[in-house]
Amino acid sequence: MRSSHTFRKRIFWKLQGAAAGLALLLTAEAAPGAMPSHAPVRPLPAAAKLPAPQGRLLYADTRAKGKGSGTKQSPYASLADAVKRLEPGMTLLLRGGIYRERVVLALQGKANAPITIRAYPGELPILDGGAAEFLEDPAQAWEPVQGGATGEFRSRRDLPAGSSFGRFADSFLPLHGYIDHDDLRSESELWMDEVKHRRTDSKVGIYCGPGLWQDGKGGRVYIRLAATRLASLGERAYSGGNDPRRIPIILDAPGPVLNIKGSRHLRLQGLALRGGGPALHLEDSADIALDHLHLCGEPLALNIQNAERVHVLHTALRGSGAPWLSRAHHRYRSNAGYLVTASGNDLEFGWCEITDGHDGMLLEHANNVRLHHSLIEEFNDDGLEVGSKRPDQHLEFFQNRIARCLLSFSLHGAPNTQRAKGIKTDPGSGVFVFRNVMDMRGDSYGAPPECEGGDWMRRECNVAGDHASPVWPDFYVYHNLLLGTGRAWRNYYALGWARATVDATRRIHNNIVLQAKEVPGWELPPADHDFKAGHNLHFNLSAPGDEVAGKWPQLQKGFPEGDLFEDPDLPALKGETTGTSLLGSKSPALEAGMTLPESWPDPLRKRDAGRPDLGPVPAGCPVEGIGVDGRLPFIPEPMARPSGS
Repeated sequence: MRSSHTFRKRIFWKLQGAAAGLALLLTAEAAPGAMPSHAPVRPLPAAAKLPAPQGRLLYADTRAKGKGSGTKQSPYASLADAVKRLEPGMTLLLRGGIYRERVVLALQGKANAPITIRAYPGELPILDGGAAEFLEDPAQAWEPVQGGATGEFRSRRDLPAGSSFGRFADSFLPLHGYIDHDDLRSESELWMDEVKHRRTDSKVGIYCGPGLWQDGKGGRVYIRLAATRLASLGERAYSGGNDPRRIPIILDAPGPVLNIKGSRHLRLQGLALRGGGPALHLEDSADIALDHLHLCGEPLALNIQNAERVHVLHTALRGSGAPWLSRAHHRYRSNAGYLVTASGNDLEFGWCEITDGHDGMLLEHANNVRLHHSLIEEFNDDGLEVGSKRPDQHLEFFQNRIARCLLSFSLHGAPNTQRAKGIKTDPGSGVFVFRNVMDMRGDSYGAPPECEGGDWMRRECNVAGDHASPVWPDFYVYHNLLLGTGRAWRNYYALGWARATVDATRRIHNNIVLQAKEVPGWELPPADHDFKAGHNLHFNLSAPGDEVAGKWPQLQKGFPEGDLFEDPDLPALKGETTGTSLLGSKSPALEAGMTLPESWPDPLRKRDAGRPDLGPVPAGCPVEGIGVDGRLPFIPEPMARPSGS
């Protein structure tokens, strides 16, 4: 008798047939008797809806015979052949299919005549830098390992060093990149002392879930797809197919799939990149637009170095985080890192989905950055790292939803810079965090249990945290909605925004701080810090507002001026029909804010009549969607009142 779980899974895949079938048709025919891996947790790559192509057109098609001449009737057979013919003003249309090549683009368009490489209308071109046989003929790509662990296989040939990352082709969920063969072979999933401290006299190891390990000497890649057995994982567990000969795998090879170097005035549209690390590398280039891309990288999907005027729009960037993987797995049992790294000037990330990994974005050496209308979600360590204080740094984060990150904002500090006192910042510099929803409800998966029957170790999500106590940049935090479950870390004001204020300016105004339980953070910085806050609304769903307000003067001398302790009346968080407004008609947040300096950026300021409304969306202003094509809601699921309150 089939289990109810298996039955539900088969029903799921039947319902997902259109999406999953499309993915397999665009990658390879499924092997006979192919088994699904795991239900997708994010949308699979699909053809983008792009405007009709204009201008001088060239064509490329993987199905073409011969080199072709670039016409629609006689397309080029490869991307490499086609790009050699591109001139300013030209558009190269790629037909759907897999382009198994790694290409360096050094293209020189013009400001009024850029070069465009884009998908043919209604089709999805996939640039894949990995080895083909693991996707197209998995039955012949793997062989059982004699004397290995149950379900252990290895590649039939050597592969380039660094080929220890990949993902399932059907669900696009990543495989763990093992650095220890004992871990891949282990029958234990417990975070015991022998594992935590890497005892050399122990061969216990820890199985982290489906993954890959490469023999550094011989170059063979080993794979094991055994189910995870931790009961506490629940629906997060892996219970899919365990024979890689029946499951198509996208196996990464080291190095970028697409390498853009020294290019000017270039547009990429509607492409999917996978099978390399990073998927896309962009260096020493200017005026580059990346539009409607799907980038998968383990651990790095996009690397921007020394570039300017780069616009990343409507792009999905998926990392190395599967539901069964924790911070401990990534940090201590793999080579995890940032999903996006960027340096340069004038960089924009808009309507993007940056999700699922260990660390999110590293912007330490980037300036004039605008991250907006995007989803930053599911990072079990650092979400956004902006780097230590600099004289001229200007970063803007607005109208994003930041959710389920262990640290939404994080910093690292080297010993010689962690106490960079006396830095004087230029006018207009700083990090501006405004009009966002920062959702810290729930816990991050910190580590597996230490003993049989134990629960996985949860870690509370926090708004800010650092390593080695570097000097934070000047932060201006205004018009946000902060959602928390319990007491802020170390009881800092505004769910954590009052920490890390040494030698830095901090302003916190016009925010709504809503908690399921516990009183708002009481702890404020010392009086000699450059810290100002006020006109914020604090409320928790477990205690009346007057009770919270009554405690405040007893615990803190002179609480910030203008703060409110009332139910903000947000219909969307009550599960009610919201219409086009975030604030209810009787919300105390209406016209309760303070007027902010004109120099602080805010595209919604003119929509806020009278005194400013608190929170991210003024009354009467439509609540815009976020993510690719604005498909995701800006406001998350309702916030339930704790039972018994």
